Order: sequence, then C-alpha cells, then structure tokens
Amino acid sequence: MACLGAAAILVLGRSDEFVGASLGPMLLAVAVVGLGLGRSAMIGTTSADTHRETAEKDLANRTTTQSPLPSRARLLPLLPGSSDADCRSWLGGLPKLTKGAAWPVIAGRPAQFLAQIDCTALPDALWRGAGPRRGSMVFFRAVSHEGGDLPVRVLHVEGTLTPCLPPVGQDLRPRWPLLVQTAEPDDLPGNGDDRTEPNWSILHEVDLTSPGYQPFDWTSAEMLLGRMDTLIVACSKRFGTTVCDAERTHLRRTSEGLAELQATLEQARTEGQAFDEETRNTLQHGLCALTLPDRPSVDGASIAHLLPLSRHRCAAQAYFAPFERHCREIYAENPECLPADQRALFEPFWAHNARHETGCIGSDGFLTPVQTGEAEVLLELPSSELLGWMFGEGRALRIYVDPEDLEKGVLDRAWGSVAA
Repeated sequence: MACLGAAAILVLGRSDEFVGASLGPMLLAVAVVGLGLGRSAMIGTTSADTHRETAEKDLANRTTTQSPLPSRARLLPLLPGSSDADCRSWLGGLPKLTKGAAWPVIAGRPAQFLAQIDCTALPDALWRGAGPRRGSMVFFRAVSHEGGDLPVRVLHVEGTLTPCLPPVGQDLRPRWPLLVQTAEPDDLPGNGDDRTEPNWSILHEVDLTSPGYQPFDWTSAEMLLGRMDTLIVACSKRFGTTVCDAERTHLRRTSEGLAELQATLEQARTEGQAFDEETRNTLQHGLCALTLPDRPSVDGASIAHLLPLSRHRCAAQAYFAPFERHCREIYAENPECLPADQRALFEPFWAHNARHETGCIGSDGFLTPVQTGEAEVLLELPSSELLGWMFGEGRALRIYVDPEDLEKGVLDRAWGSVAA
C-alpha cells in the first residue's frame, strides 16, 4: 500500500491555478472494483428499465454461499512488446471487424472503441457455458452519457478480420495488449515482489533539467514552450497590481525573449531540421537564460528573487501531464520509438498502472444459475490512466446482457452502467 499512497500524493500534488491540465484519472482505478451499480441504459427496447435495475441489484447482492467456481476472467493490461504481435485481446487502438463493416454509431455519433476480447480464451465455466467461444467480442461505448447510464454496442465477429479505421476526427486511445486470465491476482505475471516500482520522487518533483523530462521531438518541444508562455501570462495576472515598474519591465523582456526563442525553433522546424541534440541544447539554454520572479515584490520597488523558466515548479507540473501522455502514446505504438531516458522514467509507472487497472468478464467470481431477472456481466473496465478514460468520478463501467440473450448468442441488446 505504500506505493499506492505515493500515487495518491502524486495525483493531489498536481493541481495548477493557471493551467487546466492535471494528471487526470491517474491510479483512481485502484479503488473502483466492487463499487455499487447505478441505473443502466440499453440499446434496444426489449427489456424494461425496471428489469435492468432488478437484474443489476440481484447481481450486486450475490453472496459467497454460491459455488466458487472460476466463472470470471480477469483482464490484465500488458506492456507492449515483440511478444504481443499475435495478441488477440486488447484495449484501445483499432478494432478488427469483418471486411467492409461500418464503424458503429450510438445516438447519432461515432462510438468510442473500448476493447476486443478473444472468445477462445474465455473459461468454460463462464456464464455456465453460455455465450460465444469462437471469434471475438468487440465493445464500443457512447462518447457522452448522463448519470449512471452509458449506452454501448457489442459485436460478435468471426472469420477473417481486418482493422477498421475510425471516422475522420474520431479520438483514438493507445492500444494495450490484454492477458485473459482466470488466475487469482497473486498468480498473475508482474505481481511478484521482484517488480520494479516507479521512482515516485522523480515523478512528483518534476525537474525539467532531468534527462527523462527533456523534449525529444518537435511535439514535446512545443508542449514545453507552450507551458512557458502560459506561465508568463499567469505570473503577470497573479502579481496583479503589486508588480513594480522593474518587475513589469522584466516580465515584458522575458516574454519577448521567449517569443524570439519560439521563432528560432519554428524556423528550424520549417526548414526541415531534425530535432537533434543541438536543437535541444538551444531550447534548454534559452529557457535557462530567461527568468521570472517566483513571488511578488515585497517593497513594491525592487524585483523579488528570480528563477530560470526551466526551474519554475508551476510550469514543470503543467508540462508533466501532456508530456507523459505523448510518451505513453509513442510507447504503446512501438516501445522502441521512445528514447531510453523517457522509457526508463515512465515504463515502471505504466507497469504500476497496468497492475492496478485490471478488468474482468463475468460476475464476482461465483458461478450462478442463469435465471430470469439476472444480468450477466459481459465486461467490466475501470477508469484508466493508461487509456486516458474516466467513468464517472474514477469508477468502473460494467456492460450487461440478459441471460436469455446470452444463451441465444444475441449481444446487440447489451447495456452499460457506470458504478455508483
């Protein structure tokens, strides 16, 4: 639990008054499994709302007096690598559908792809043997929802499958391989005592001069420069009327200096120059040469203590979230494309998140009869920092299906609910 406490400190320590960026749902998924369920919403009209509510309550109230057989499959996100080339279950990325299949639409808008699950990996006892055991289940969700209701779309696909490209402008999440596992948590790979824990002090105390936080391409360089520009504006607003003439002049010169640095780098990029070591040095030296007061003037006449832009904590914290996300997306696409310094910094952090963002298929680990009025869990996913999605306030999404539909292999009337 010590590492979880550190993670909580990391999350709480990243609020920033001048930028709306934050770490988002980082590690909030740790506490979501097992939370109660709210009302559900279902695509289709064959089941009444009262039936859904009753079914979900029945599921939530199941007790340990029922047969403790392996009726649930755990979904463990894996770090990408060469070993997952043939992985047939995954979160995010692109779904694989039959050739010519259209991207699903929910409530008039392109749906968001959640996961694709290999049905051949599901345990025999799951759903008392009902449901598909060939092909794949493909899960989509509505891009927006109200309350606990979350419309979903579930497809069962077989045969030759090809990646389905999303509509133009559709937001894609990074792809993470999934291990479909019936073992208990202690038996899962990566859960042993020999795992490498993140360096929480380095993650919490963002040092822009540290190798791991150095920009390594034009995108990350723009991120850093953008946060510095915001910092200067915020500094002027924060000091307000307390700024003395000397400070006002200094702020203006710093702003002009940053604009010149941005123009120099933009020209290099426009001319096709690669973001190399020389470019990075130009950026870092330029930021170190520009300074800002770290607090308002005390006497209203002299400049308070000055800090280089690269040493301002507010800018560093605001830079962390987009920079980490950028690194994560590159890593998920191909780990070898992320520079070694950034990989060494973030890889243990992503592995930590993966261990605490496990989903599941099936009910709470206990086999129960398929009865009228009971709902079966097709999929449960926690809020995820790896994927960058949030269900409610750090809760979980559960996708249900009527047992009779499951027996018939009908999945298009499934419904979703965000845990209350």
